[in-house]
This record gives sequence, C-alpha cells and structure tokens, in this order.
Amino acid sequence: MKHYHFNEVSSTNDFAKELLKYDPVVCVTADHQLVGRGRNQKTWEGEFGENIYFSLGINHTKTAEEIHPAAYQAIGCLAAKAAIVEATEQPAFYIKYPNDIVAVDSGHKIRKVSGILIEHSFSGDKCVSTVIGIGINVLQSKFTGDLADKAISLRTLGYDIKMESLVELLIKHCEIYFDSSPSEALGQWKAELGIVGKLLEVQGEKGLWAVEEILDDGRLRVKENSGDNIKLIDNGDTIRYNIF
Repeated sequence: MKHYHFNEVSSTNDFAKELLKYDPVVCVTADHQLVGRGRNQKTWEGEFGENIYFSLGINHTKTAEEIHPAAYQAIGCLAAKAAIVEATEQPAFYIKYPNDIVAVDSGHKIRKVSGILIEHSFSGDKCVSTVIGIGINVLQSKFTGDLADKAISLRTLGYDIKMESLVELLIKHCEIYFDSSPSEALGQWKAELGIVGKLLEVQGEKGLWAVEEILDDGRLRVKENSGDNIKLIDNGDTIRYNIF
C-alpha cells in the first residue's frame, strides 16, 4: 500500500480515485481538504491541520459476488472505531447507523467524532474499485452551523492524540478488517450497531417503528410498531433512536 500525504487537496477521496490509476491500493491523507463531503451531499467541515482527512482506495481483484460493496462501509466504521479506541485507550465510542462514530460529551449529549463515506466505481454491475473516506475530529475546538451542537473532537473530549499515530492505527485496522471475510466484517458491524429490536422514529411517518433486520446491503428493515407496514431504511438522517 502506498501512502500519499498532501498539504491541501480538494478531497482525499477524489485524489485516491486518481491515484488508483497507478497503484492497486492507496492511502491518501491531507492537512486540509477544500471540498470534503459526507453522505447525502453534505460537506465535511474541518480546520487546517486539526483533523484527520483519510481515504483508502482499493482496486478490486475479487468479484462483487465475493465481496458485497456494503462490506466496505462495515470495514470503514469498524476500523475508525478501533483506531480511536486504541489511541484513547477508552472503549466509550460507538457506531451510530449507518456510518458515524459518536461519543458522549460532558453534558451527556451524543456527539459525532468521526464519519465514513464510501464511494464505489462500477463497470456494468461489477464493483471495480472502492474508496473509504474517514474523517476524524482530533484537535478542532469549535464547529459552526449545523455541526455546532452535533460534532466534537477528541481534544474536547479530553484526549491528547498525535495525528500521525492515529493515521498509523487507521491503516493498521483497515488492513486487519480487510484480512477478515466480508461476512465477518458485516456481522461485527451489525452487532456493534445493536439496533435490531430497537424502536425508532422515521422522518415523515407517524408513531414508532421496530427494527427487524439489517440486510446484507446495509439497509434496515423496519416494521410499523402499531401496524403491518414495512419500510427499508438506508439513511441515518431520516431516523431517530437511542443508541444505548
């Protein structure tokens, strides 16, 4: 795996996609990214040199049937959480559906520490490459706009973490989860989410819905708690639930 570090990029995911033209597996990090993005066309806000901007790109040699694309979301979440837990030596970090790592602040509010964005490239129905983008709030003390009450950094939580060490841990844990089978990664991700059996609110719907299953493509199968209606959910922004 080749590791490329840049002072500033548009997006580490975009750079990883370009570098995959020359290497089968690449890791891209940067001190800052100008147009970082998250799920659902959201931007990933971050100050220069204060957070981790990390992308791992893979050209696939296995078929889509051997590795389901959803497994890479599981791998990204598990690797990010494991790296943070090892760096902080504290287990109090959790995966929130589908792709956030969260912690509880001093005011007992759940806040986002890390987000994962998976981008696949296809040739027909075959997934030919994948980029796992991971952002971790490390040193940044203030967040603005919509993130002001939602995001938090490891420093604000009381952890003094060296950026280089955390990047090394991210690479290590990505490699560990790649060495496991896709079914193992999906199974662990499902278990750590702990969402099956929970009741949740669904945006635009009345009442509560029960999570019956996490499908292998990452979607939630939910059933109306007071009826028989079934929905499939793939967007964490449309649901509200208690992670504990």
